[in-house]
Amino acid sequence: FMRKWNVDPSDVACDLGTLARIFKPAFIKIIGGEPLLHPDLPSVIRAARNSGISDRYLLVTNGMLLDRAPEAVWSLIDEIEISRYDASGLDDGTLDRAWHKAGKHNVRFTLNDFRDFRRTFTTRRIESDELVHKIFRACKIANVWGSCGLYKGHLYRCPQSMYVPALAGEKFAEGIAISDSPDFRDKLLAFLNAPVPLNSCRYCVGTSGRKQKHVLLSRRDWHADLEMPAEDMIDHDLLERNLREIHPLDDCKTPVKWQSREETQVFSSLLKIPGNITRMWRSEG
Repeated sequence: FMRKWNVDPSDVACDLGTLARIFKPAFIKIIGGEPLLHPDLPSVIRAARNSGISDRYLLVTNGMLLDRAPEAVWSLIDEIEISRYDASGLDDGTLDRAWHKAGKHNVRFTLNDFRDFRRTFTTRRIESDELVHKIFRACKIANVWGSCGLYKGHLYRCPQSMYVPALAGEKFAEGIAISDSPDFRDKLLAFLNAPVPLNSCRYCVGTSGRKQKHVLLSRRDWHADLEMPAEDMIDHDLLERNLREIHPLDDCKTPVKWQSREETQVFSSLLKIPGNITRMWRSEG
């Protein structure tokens, strides 16, 4: 649904360099699509780091191309965040190799399992103003997580709003153009703190969608899947709870403490020797 496109490192340097004068996020996430498909990913990350906009830089990947990641990538990131899906076929050997490279470069290794997803997009416009306002107020992406997105010279309130116009066949613009004008700081604050829904909220159910099992769909089937009305996509009990109280965690993300095969083998051998186990527990207090 989106044309193939790769970000130009010089654009990253320009946009983040301009933003860095007034904007200081806790971390920068390099996401996609799949970032490891980029033909010159090290230059993209290097441009981001050189902007000085943040102190932490994370790479988010589905892990399928980890063995092809240039060595320079590992030296430029502070954390790698791998999203593992049952249908992707990501094998333990690939994760082991990535785990060792992360250790070698002092990169934090984060693995998350995603077995479920919550419905998000619909191509059917939500006509009810009341429902759109409720979805927006309950949305953790816009109001809790602070997940701004940078795309083609514009900063977006949430990543979803970068794609909704194309998915819905609409022409409205959602992001704010990055500028070095003297009044840009005030414009950016007003944009990020605006209490009203985005145009994209008429085609999105935020973080209150019904949960369903992860499954791979063809492009045609996925497009058909988006034709479900928002009213049928919403978990209405969850929507009401999100309006009443804040639970910042993503309940589709299951953190995994990765243990390499070598560690597992060593631990298994220790289990067979009671004396060693006793000494190990004593040494750890």
